[in-house]
Amino acid sequence: MTDAPTAPNGRPLDHTGPLGHWRSAHRVHGWCADCPGIEPWAELMAWRLREDDLHAATGTPTTTDRRKGDRDG
Repeated sequence: MTDAPTAPNGRPLDHTGPLGHWRSAHRVHGWCADCPGIEPWAELMAWRLREDDLHAATGTPTTTDRRKGDRDG
C-alpha cells in the first residue's frame, strides 16, 4: 500500500482529467465534481480553501469590506 494522496472518493489523483471533466480542477486538485463519487460542494470547498491558502501566503485579505469602498475616502 502506498501513501500517495487520493481524491475525496478514494481514487488516485488524475492531473490530466478524463474527457468531459473539468481540466482546471484536475490540473490543480487532481479530481473534479464530474468524477464518480464527488459532489459539487466538495470541489467548491477545495477551490475556496485553495484561495484562502493563497491569500494567507501573500498576506492579502480574502474579502473586501463592502461597507466602505475605495470611493468613500
